[in-house]
Amino acid sequence: NTDQSPASYTWTVDTMPPETAIDSGPSGTVKQKDATFIFSSSEPNSTFECKLDAADFSACVSPRRYTRLVSGSHTFEVRATDAAGNTDPIPATRTWTVQR
Repeated sequence: NTDQSPASYTWTVDTMPPETAIDSGPSGTVKQKDATFIFSSSEPNSTFECKLDAADFSACVSPRRYTRLVSGSHTFEVRATDAAGNTDPIPATRTWTVQR
């Protein structure tokens, strides 16, 4: 006897990394020593890693706030990782200067 309706299963292999965007945060030259960044991913259920200046990337959520920044130039970077484990290879970056 041959099964006339054999079982089947379909799946998709996700190898595309998400795009990370910085939606708001300081830019240019500012007087505020605190900074808050709001960011997003092109894929739902993504997780994020952030870094400020020379620090290492670490897990974070949006919004990400930094306080008591020193005068001078600062760089914020954030990268998304989607549910399949693909990480954005080019983090979103914002550079600004605190001038008091």
